[in-house]
Amino acid sequence: IVSYEIWRDQKKVTEVAYRPQITRRPFLFEEAIPDKSAHVYQIKALDAAGRSAATAELPLPAIA
Repeated sequence: IVSYEIWRDQKKVTEVAYRPQITRRPFLFEEAIPDKSAHVYQIKALDAAGRSAATAELPLPAIA
């Protein structure tokens, strides 16, 4: 794995370089979203050959 792509509502938000996990702290990605509506996220792992593997869609509900 060389990087991860983070997708929101079927649009690429960012790409994060792979870093080996050497602690028990989980990976954390934060962003400010101007709206409070529901969104669907997906994480894709990319390798050096350009192949990818994606998570299932991860729905997050609207914030009241």
